[in-house]
Amino acid sequence: MKAVEFITEAFDQPYPIEWEKWADGEAVDALATLDDGTNLSIMFRKEGTAFLCSDWMVEFQRNNSQEITGEGDAQRVFATVLKAIRQFVKKYKANTITFSASKDPKPEMVRVQGARANPESRANLYDSLIRRYASAMGYSAQQREGNGKVTYVLRRLKPGVAEVEDLTEIAAIPAYEFVGGKAELGRADYRNPKKLTPLPGGSGFAYSIENNTIIIVDTKRNAKQAIAYLNLDDTGDIPMSGRPLQVQSITVDEDYRGQGLAKALYGIVLAIMKRPLVSGTSQTPGGRRNWLSLASIPGVEVKGLVRLPNRDTDTSIGDPKSGYNKYVEKTIDRVMELGGQLVGKNKSANYWTFDVEPGNGRLEPVVQNALSKLYGGGTDNALIATWTGK
Repeated sequence: MKAVEFITEAFDQPYPIEWEKWADGEAVDALATLDDGTNLSIMFRKEGTAFLCSDWMVEFQRNNSQEITGEGDAQRVFATVLKAIRQFVKKYKANTITFSASKDPKPEMVRVQGARANPESRANLYDSLIRRYASAMGYSAQQREGNGKVTYVLRRLKPGVAEVEDLTEIAAIPAYEFVGGKAELGRADYRNPKKLTPLPGGSGFAYSIENNTIIIVDTKRNAKQAIAYLNLDDTGDIPMSGRPLQVQSITVDEDYRGQGLAKALYGIVLAIMKRPLVSGTSQTPGGRRNWLSLASIPGVEVKGLVRLPNRDTDTSIGDPKSGYNKYVEKTIDRVMELGGQLVGKNKSANYWTFDVEPGNGRLEPVVQNALSKLYGGGTDNALIATWTGK
């Protein structure tokens, strides 16, 4: 057996893994026991602090060491990491996954079936296999090298679209990596909708709802091809009535822009599905204008949404002697200043809405304080729209 064949075969024999989820939902671990008795820990951690964030960092350790490629079964260990990533993204629908692997082998790892393991060829092998797995999962793959490591970034393809005038949400994915409009709508995912319902108004447009994706077609031209879509995701993190949906991505065919199709997609969620709608974790200027327009529709109510850890609003949790309770009391005062309304609470956090109003091309909080920031870095907040009409 050739060395490359031996290495490649090892990727088809990952170790069995077990999963553990942290109580606060901010981390998930995959655990495996290897043949030599050592333990492999694959740790998924949320990047950033936004509570709707779907960007994750992965670290893996063998017996508390990040050097896992020196024990003679590096390929099988790496296969186990890839297996864990596949299972993780299937369940948590991560937008990005970032992780690093050592590029340089230790002396005891230089031979595979009598052949010398060139570090560069091993890095190339990893790159090839990552791209194969990424494509199968619906992700793009990028890599960069430095300090003896190769860092991989997997980005989910389906939610991303280009940052053009009609784009409303980009779900924390760099817009320049994707194309929107016809190029995105031409994918097989957005063809041949199963069940069409006419949009009100006699426009000739019809919509279909399939697996949290809403598709609009022009029945007068081609009822089998989408001219607009809205991808959504269940926001199980928000414990409020109505089972909110979060915007993942949206785009409209270039030939149909300016006809209100983006607003119609939002309207289907609110008025027909009767589900609250939460903004994506990032917004382009076009997205901000769409939410501003959405707030002007009769029967639609748009609020700001802030997540606060339970420890920040409960004086009985912290140590009174630590002085932390002063911070808690200040946080409570800020919530009251906003006129915050409690809409849900779970084991790790509580969720409050606050009033917003039209600003310069976007919605702004009526009361501005440290808790009400809606845009830019350093904020955990979002917008949430609900249907109050009939």
